[in-house]
Amino acid sequence: MKGRILYFSYFYPPLAGPAVLCNLKTVKYLTFAGWEVDVVTISDIQYLLKEKTLLSETRQNSIIRTSSIDPGAILKRISSVTGKDTRGIYLNTSEGIKRFFRGICPLDEKVGWVPFAYAAGLRACRQKRYDLLYVACQPFSAALAVYYLSKVTGIPYVLDMDDYWTLLRDYAQFITPLHRLFAKHWEMRFLERASLIAYCTGDSIHETCATFGEHLREKMITVYNGWDEEDFTALPDTEPERDIISFSYFGNLSGKRNFRNLFTAFRNLRQAGKLPTNVRIRLFGNYFAQYLREISESGITDIIEHIPHLPHRQALTEMMRSTVLVIILNASVNSGVVPSKSFEYLRTGRHILALTPHGFEMTHILHDSGHDYTCPMESVAAIEHQILRILSDLEAGLKRAYQIPWQYERKTQIALLDKALENLRQETTPV
Repeated sequence: MKGRILYFSYFYPPLAGPAVLCNLKTVKYLTFAGWEVDVVTISDIQYLLKEKTLLSETRQNSIIRTSSIDPGAILKRISSVTGKDTRGIYLNTSEGIKRFFRGICPLDEKVGWVPFAYAAGLRACRQKRYDLLYVACQPFSAALAVYYLSKVTGIPYVLDMDDYWTLLRDYAQFITPLHRLFAKHWEMRFLERASLIAYCTGDSIHETCATFGEHLREKMITVYNGWDEEDFTALPDTEPERDIISFSYFGNLSGKRNFRNLFTAFRNLRQAGKLPTNVRIRLFGNYFAQYLREISESGITDIIEHIPHLPHRQALTEMMRSTVLVIILNASVNSGVVPSKSFEYLRTGRHILALTPHGFEMTHILHDSGHDYTCPMESVAAIEHQILRILSDLEAGLKRAYQIPWQYERKTQIALLDKALENLRQETTPV
């Protein structure tokens, strides 16, 4: 055994979604690398995405589940008392109202988990000697519990920021400048005290250091979300369907990302007689009301199929059955934002229509692997051009030599984290 880690993760099975999969795979491969990992996470809450089957894939030593006072936990309690399903409340509430309630909370809307996570962590540290504390953001407020736990116990902590927090430019996270200033103050404190900081892209490190100080770079590493090869080896040998040309989008949308220009491009091509009759658009995910309206108002609902969230392995199978996979990323967001599904897209070897800005890290990763059907999300004309390129290449039977970027495979990425954790433990272990 290399050492013991107390790992804090709000998002963990049976919850599902990208953040859950990221933590699940991190714990899995750290365990395989020889670490003993105990996970502190949330008890059952009301959440849109759940997969109980993911529990069978967990490899931690133990799971410590806590209570919380946050929207998901409160909705779950209301369901328990009233017997009514409250999932629709969040799904059908307008984004403006949800942002208001998120924005009035200090740090973030899940800050109500902090006292419970801290108390559970303190009990665990009194019962067992841990070498490292590890906190997975999001939520970013979870780092507050580990920050104080580290101060009390003297155990160094790893801050897995994953993505941007106060530097995110996609939408207004904070309701007032004071809320933003308060969060930025704590982000600085979290970064300063952490012994190791992990981000999921390289550009996010550059932006963070430019804002909070270059001195932080020496304790930062990039751990891309990647894909788990074991998930793909268990899949059936699936090829794209022959009778249709499917453009498939997997996952949810957030911030300023939307389907509007994509739908407009398809509608324009059909009206111009340039769209084959066997083209279909498949959208896999649970979408909020605003995106469902975009679908209903698209003018091409007859070729759009909306499939609610699928279990992870089933979703991968549908990726393999797709002709083209779609990425959407708006130009106003930070250049280091890379949707986690993108790496699974790359692993499939399928065509990728990427509505991503030129010069962004996401676009560079695609180009490095031979994917060049890229254009801005904001330009309908550019989207039309790329769709026509794809259709022309398909009709001509052109075989594209896409490279699978094995350096992003999850096991390889966690090996980098494992090495950094070993070095950290050696530096902090008394002689």
